[in-house]
Amino acid sequence: RGPVPGDPRTKKILLKERKALARPGRDPDPLPLLSGPDRIQSFLARTLEQASRVQALTQLLGIFGMGGDPNRLKDLESIRSDHHFFKAGAKLWELEVLGLDKYSQKIARFNLPAILEVSHEHQIRYLVIEEITSQGEYVVQGTASRVKIRQQDLAPFLGQRAFLVWKNIFGYPGVIAPGSSSGAIISLKLALKKQGFLFLDLEPVYDQALVRAVKTFQADHGLASDGLAGPMTKIMLFSKIRGRQKSVPSTHKGIEP
Repeated sequence: RGPVPGDPRTKKILLKERKALARPGRDPDPLPLLSGPDRIQSFLARTLEQASRVQALTQLLGIFGMGGDPNRLKDLESIRSDHHFFKAGAKLWELEVLGLDKYSQKIARFNLPAILEVSHEHQIRYLVIEEITSQGEYVVQGTASRVKIRQQDLAPFLGQRAFLVWKNIFGYPGVIAPGSSSGAIISLKLALKKQGFLFLDLEPVYDQALVRAVKTFQADHGLASDGLAGPMTKIMLFSKIRGRQKSVPSTHKGIEP
């Protein structure tokens, strides 16, 4: 017997259901979870048959909402190094690429779209990872569908490298530090304010308040805490702004460390 309109208990039941649906991390459209080597191998065989570098990068650009045109990448196909190819290709859309070892903890830590090398029929193919769930599952883009695969289940099929893609939202190529451009410093402060460091002003000065904020952000996310915004710090801020990870603890909000 279902809830009866007008029954006081009905409100409690509906409220409980709404809370369950609003629970953080709940996926309203859950993806199928592939398990078992045979099922994973069958999925990879279908997905990787034509999984070229061009296709992988084009697919990844779609995740960023950029609608990459494969024709723009044809001139780069002669580049032998995968890292250099992905780096040059991503640059056409003003994106950056970080090359990583396949087992690097940075893949899970940054939780950004990535391209993984996968060994398939004695050849290297390329698998696009959209994100990693809170349960440690890869969200994998297949030829016609998206699925989840546990990291440990996919590990036997991986090659040696992974390529993390991100956008340098700061407009500054190097380490943001005292003496960096005014625009870069202000962009860094804005990014940190979005993470709850509300005490920062927007003066183009790399002051002690900014150093403390950067150090706190770095320490919170397992990065070297030097107070300077190098590549790892910039990538983590970009990841946070994309909403891929939890926000900084509320204790930082409006309170100067």
